[in-house]
Amino acid sequence: QWPLVKASIDAGVPAPLGVVTVKSANVADLGKNHQVGAYGYSLSGSEVTLKVYDPNSGQNDGVWITFDSSAPQQATRFSSNINISLPIRGFFMTAYTAVKPLAPGSG
Repeated sequence: QWPLVKASIDAGVPAPLGVVTVKSANVADLGKNHQVGAYGYSLSGSEVTLKVYDPNSGQNDGVWITFDSSAPQQATRFSSNINISLPIRGFFMTAYTAVKPLAPGSG
């Protein structure tokens, strides 16, 4: 998913990410996953650091996810400072359409 995330950010559009933290057939475990918004990145060789908005971290601009993009067909180790208790297993872009809020009292 990294090429899709990169293309979105390069086009000036933040990338909504589903962050996978568990592997389970139990539907109740879906709530252990998380969602963040990627709005920037930096590269150091094949190491990618995504700048993300984490709703669990408030207005903290220092939240990130780092991973090695050199072998996407293999398991990748992620590190982050996202405010969640489980380790990141992966991420994927989610569909998102912006909706303008209604003016107060109009709906």
